[in-house]
Amino acid sequence: MRIEQFEYIVEVSKTKSISVASKRLSISQPSMSQALAAFEDEIGLKVFNRSKAGTFPTERGQAVITKSEEILNAIEEMKRFGNIHHTLLKGRLSISSTPAIWQSVLPRVLSSFTQKYPGIQLELAEGDSFDIKEQIVNGELDVGIIAEASKELDLPPSLLYKPIVQSKLMICVGHHSPLAHRTGISLTEALDYPLICSSPGLRSILHKLGTPNFLVKTGHMEAVKNIIAEGMAIGFFTQINLKSDPYIHTGKIIPLEITDDVLGEIWYHFIKLKSLRSNASNEFFKELQKEVLLI
Repeated sequence: MRIEQFEYIVEVSKTKSISVASKRLSISQPSMSQALAAFEDEIGLKVFNRSKAGTFPTERGQAVITKSEEILNAIEEMKRFGNIHHTLLKGRLSISSTPAIWQSVLPRVLSSFTQKYPGIQLELAEGDSFDIKEQIVNGELDVGIIAEASKELDLPPSLLYKPIVQSKLMICVGHHSPLAHRTGISLTEALDYPLICSSPGLRSILHKLGTPNFLVKTGHMEAVKNIIAEGMAIGFFTQINLKSDPYIHTGKIIPLEITDDVLGEIWYHFIKLKSLRSNASNEFFKELQKEVLLI
């Protein structure tokens, strides 16, 4: 058996086509077909059924595909181990994140990461989920942290995502607001008040519920919280963003539960190009996971 055969198996399982898989891996179709046939002969098991509709795994072949993925992951992990622990990790890593993670988790992650890997030059940015995805696809960013309303994402095939943490969305009001005594409010009721919302997805949901009065559109978190604390508008934050927020601890902003079922949990995801082979990005993700476990 050769490592290449495991790579062929995994790629064919993803594309459902030997032709497409061979193009992606820059190998001729006959060579890939022969390698797969030789692999099946060696293990005495048919991994794929080939038809005009495509190439699909057999029932027992699916277990072979899963094991092939595990083998490739183990090999990649071994390579990273060797590179990281026998040479000083160097290079550049560009990162962008949604505001909530910037305000809560990321500062501690970056502090820990730069202490461990001072040879990595970081380029940092803040953006919304849509822009971050576009920038990674276009090669303008290495990795990103985005917020979506689902654990499972429908992303371009070139992107890889890993769920990091989920957090409940809250409506925040100022301490002098007539809503401050409440414990919860529906999104429909929230439409009666001036709103601050920079998320395109949430703005779209609010438009479907009625006619929202958006006071201002800004991603500047401190400005948003100041406006909310002064009672000029109400806004939206996830619990992860509010955990250690001074406005919450001093009582200037009151978080309220959203009482209707229009929104579920907000999931934060780590994303990058599948083709990105970067020890720096892998180590950054590990530091991110460690910090999230402390939340």
